[in-house]
Amino acid sequence: MSFPANPPTLRSKLINPSMEKTSPTGLYNKDPQSSTLGQNLLKESAKILAEEGFDTFTLKKLAQNLQTTESSVYRYFDNKHRLLVYHVNFYWDWLVNQVEITCCQTGMSGHTAIYKVFEIMCFPSNYSWPSEQIDYECMHKILTHQSVKAYFSQHVDLENREGAHIALKKLVNQMGLWLSEDLKEFEFPKTLVTTLLNAVMMQPFYAEHLPSLTELPAPNSTSSQTAQQTYRYVCQIIERLTTQPRTV
Repeated sequence: MSFPANPPTLRSKLINPSMEKTSPTGLYNKDPQSSTLGQNLLKESAKILAEEGFDTFTLKKLAQNLQTTESSVYRYFDNKHRLLVYHVNFYWDWLVNQVEITCCQTGMSGHTAIYKVFEIMCFPSNYSWPSEQIDYECMHKILTHQSVKAYFSQHVDLENREGAHIALKKLVNQMGLWLSEDLKEFEFPKTLVTTLLNAVMMQPFYAEHLPSLTELPAPNSTSSQTAQQTYRYVCQIIERLTTQPRTV
């Protein structure tokens, strides 16, 4: 299957001048990146969240694994939900940075840029994932199995005001602008973008646990077939929208 080409253009006024790194300081009491304990806290919490899930995860268990006191963990995060949101935002922040480098700085735009965003999401090993900070296999498990809990929470409005989801909002806004370049009359660009971003997150979960809800194969540690099929899925939707006339 081939996807329609869109030649690179100079960065237009539609492209955000800067997609600089965001730091949701309201999520933590002390920046976990500022100390060895904080960095180890992030690595270990990502591992526990990936292996055991959010529901059974506790800051007490995290402290025990780190061989430190529970009060030391609370110096960084007030509760486990804010720690989960921090991890999810860490991913979106990384993706925004990759989009800036790969798309914005090269003048990529339109659906070509959107394809590239989903390529980065589906095949992160081809890009500069900071594996020395958090193992991507752990992060991917958090994204596909736990990230929905970062949003479906009674604290979402407060955390949003504190900047918790600014990286994701920047990305959706930018992708919505790119989509509007090719679909000028389309009324719901950001709605479509968020739907497709959610699909990349949720379809691997369905494939593994609720396979009757999807055609995607179950994730396999020795195969990239799920990622390849997910990428094909989102690209086919964009291709159909940008190449076929609107009928509704």
